[in-house]
Amino acid sequence: MNDTSAGEEHRPTSGPAPSGPRPPEPSSFSTALRTAITRRRLSLRALQQQLAARGHSVSVAALSMWQSGSRSPEHPGSIAALPALEEILGLDTGALSNELVHPRFPGRPMRFLTLDEDLPQREVLERMMRELGFTDPTDQPHEMSVVERAVLDSAQEQLRIDIHLIVRALKAGPCMMPSIHMFAEDEPVIRPEIIPVGGCRIGEAIDWPQQRVFGAQVIIDDDLHPGDLASCHFRVILSTPPHQVPEVLYSVARRAKQVLLEVQFEEHDWPDQVEQLRGEKDTDVQVRPAMVNASMRARTFATDYGPGMVGLRWRWPD
Repeated sequence: MNDTSAGEEHRPTSGPAPSGPRPPEPSSFSTALRTAITRRRLSLRALQQQLAARGHSVSVAALSMWQSGSRSPEHPGSIAALPALEEILGLDTGALSNELVHPRFPGRPMRFLTLDEDLPQREVLERMMRELGFTDPTDQPHEMSVVERAVLDSAQEQLRIDIHLIVRALKAGPCMMPSIHMFAEDEPVIRPEIIPVGGCRIGEAIDWPQQRVFGAQVIIDDDLHPGDLASCHFRVILSTPPHQVPEVLYSVARRAKQVLLEVQFEEHDWPDQVEQLRGEKDTDVQVRPAMVNASMRARTFATDYGPGMVGLRWRWPD
């Protein structure tokens, strides 16, 4: 019997390779982290203690898996610790977090809603998205909560829509959402006014009146890291007589925790019929009656919903 001394590796000369788990392939994140730790000559215990001193609870085991590539930061608390980790390791801001191109989060897998083939002016909308800078699914944050309130105002001959969002960033840097409005053939083509109310500003705007489409960037005030949450509130004013408005819709690109739509009608102008619309991707649109309450308000909501569309549709008296 041959004895293999310590430090040598005994390999069979023929036959299949030994079975067993393969070591994880290093990612750009794990490589950058491991290189920085080696350069700073820090133990994982010392790194864990410095993170704790900055208010971030990350275990030594987690740090070990991150640098080996067997796991990546996924929990929002772990992702939130990355800026402190970069600071401790003497790295530039985003040197680690930018390597998490597609972070995964707990819960159901997120599906991203692409423009359906039968959507009117689909090619125009796709081109508008590209022109506004949305070329990758991570360019648009995950909308966690949506509240849209529309007010029909015949005195001003306008529709005012207030949109409140809570979003979660999917990549580091500026965080922005598209605000795109497409008008039907029988609607007047008037450029919507988009007004930042809180937590955001309006970036580039693109007008294509001949295609009946207008778009703009809504940009969160602060740059974010992957997993960061932020809220914003902006207002869209459409100079359209209320009787030319038959519906209000909102589409979510990923699964949202909650989507709430409200329409405020005027006391002297009741609609004949109001319906709730709901259609997740690859499913038929569901239509149900909606009530107008004593405050002249119709409402629909969905929880743990998307990708898909939520809306209210109504019919005016003849």
